Amino acid sequence: GLLQKGNHNSREYRRAQILLKLHAGGKPTAISQEVYCSPATVKAVKSRYLEGGLERALKDAPRSGAPAKVTEYHEADITAIACTTPPKGRGKWTAELLSDELVKLGYEEGHSPSSVRRVLKKANSNPGKNACGA
Repeated sequence: GLLQKGNHNSREYRRAQILLKLHAGGKPTAISQEVYCSPATVKAVKSRYLEGGLERALKDAPRSGAPAKVTEYHEADITAIACTTPPKGRGKWTAELLSDELVKLGYEEGHSPSSVRRVLKKANSNPGKNACGA
């Protein structure tokens, strides 16, 4: 099962431990100390189990909102482009230039300069620096 060796989500594993300890008669405060979480987490898992059963207690609900447009492949491309020599007549890459370059490279959706900035910040890269973070 879930508590045996294997590749399981750590949240699901912790929730399964909580449910087993609750079933054995454990108190939320004691359980929270044993599985290193808050008593509120123990109570939330119990509540979710009572409302929707085992599946609801173990699994996360789907997240709202649209999926991210910038994939890890896009992030790699943006970082790689930022590490190249900027276009002729430009001293350095800007987020706007990188965004335009992605359109030239045939990306179906151009990524906004703000999304390019987020990617570079995540990669610890700055198009204005001489050294690249890639």
